[in-house]
Amino acid sequence: MGLFDFFKKKESKTALDQVYEFAIKGFRNLANINNCAPSSKISDDEMIKIMTEVGQAFRAASLQRGERIVAGNMFTIMLYFFQAYEDFGERFYAEHLIYEVDKYLVAGLREGYKNDLKLF
Repeated sequence: MGLFDFFKKKESKTALDQVYEFAIKGFRNLANINNCAPSSKISDDEMIKIMTEVGQAFRAASLQRGERIVAGNMFTIMLYFFQAYEDFGERFYAEHLIYEVDKYLVAGLREGYKNDLKLF
């Protein structure tokens, strides 16, 4: 850091950026404790992509069903898809997301997703 770098205006973070940072930190801590995804094989940007896609897909489906998926369950679902992405790649993850959302629309939320996961 140079002498004049101190005076440069720092970029301000949006509230959404702060939420993503919090979630990324929480998921990474959980992964370290449980030896699961997301590991360093998944970048922060990939994590944000997965969180966004999974969250939007399941939220839209829950509205169609007239339900609400609580945050802890949504975190469990995201953790599942981090693992799918890491183990089988982006193509499988994307196809499996469609499959799982369709299954949810027909049969409701899987029992395995009904885990009130706490990130911290």
